[in-house]
Amino acid sequence: MDVMKITEQMIVFFLLMLAGYGANKAGLMDEKLAGRLTAILIKISIPCMIIASVAEGSPFEEPSELFYTLGIFGLMAVLAPLLTAVFVRVLGIRENRKAYSFLLTMSNCAFLGFPVVQAVFGEEALVFASIFLIPNNLLMFLYGEPLFMGEEEKAENSRADGGKGLLLKLGKKMLHPPILASFAACILCLADIRQPSVIHQTFQYLGGITTPVAMLIIGSSLAGTSWKGILSEKYLLRYSLVKMFVVPVVYYLIFSRLAGEGLIVSIGVMLMAMPSASNAVIFAQAHGGNAGLCSRAVFVTSVMAIFSVPFLCAVLF
Repeated sequence: MDVMKITEQMIVFFLLMLAGYGANKAGLMDEKLAGRLTAILIKISIPCMIIASVAEGSPFEEPSELFYTLGIFGLMAVLAPLLTAVFVRVLGIRENRKAYSFLLTMSNCAFLGFPVVQAVFGEEALVFASIFLIPNNLLMFLYGEPLFMGEEEKAENSRADGGKGLLLKLGKKMLHPPILASFAACILCLADIRQPSVIHQTFQYLGGITTPVAMLIIGSSLAGTSWKGILSEKYLLRYSLVKMFVVPVVYYLIFSRLAGEGLIVSIGVMLMAMPSASNAVIFAQAHGGNAGLCSRAVFVTSVMAIFSVPFLCAVLF
């Protein structure tokens, strides 16, 4: 693997984030514009990027390989809360434990993960990344969001929804354009359908805006973060180092022994190595959590990714 090339690509990502940061400070990009661009990415660009990744048909020789891939990524999602509990204990985190648990577990898989996977492993690897989104989203809403809820809120939701209500709510959460595109990509793989050139180019052009626009949005969102707040957070820097450097290595050591040192494990580990998911801020605001801490954690890990991704590529892949 060409680590120098990957380092150059991460520097490009950083410069794009810097452009977004500057655009925000110059008053060219505010929350409303960032929100609209985010909607375009989620509803149009990222789904098109996913569909474009299977233009040549299935990368799997047998349908069973697709389900095997889903199984490996599903196992990563199942083990994630258990490993997070260990890391939180080892780090000695006593305050905001649930927020840190979310931040350690959930990564920015789509906005930053997809561009990084594409840069490191090539466009054909995006179909694997799209499969990863399915168990990852289940983890987000079954484990991640409830971390920010109080016991009373959980009890009220349980009484109001019941078993069927919970399944219905989860089903609605999964009706997310990138997830629907992931399912569509799986169907195209199973049917081994090759896209006509005109269709592929359309998806490719629309998906092609994902990387620059996502970096601008991330950079703009970082512009509102206080450096003083970062330095005042007791556990933030040690958590960030563990999240970006230690956690991926642990996942790699576990899954390279379970499933071998192949592309599936490498992509799964790389996606787990992404900065903390920005949904942490949204959930914290919605449920009365520490949104300031979550915002600062997303900022620090996003900047740290510029260094951690080349390091992980050199050490693991």
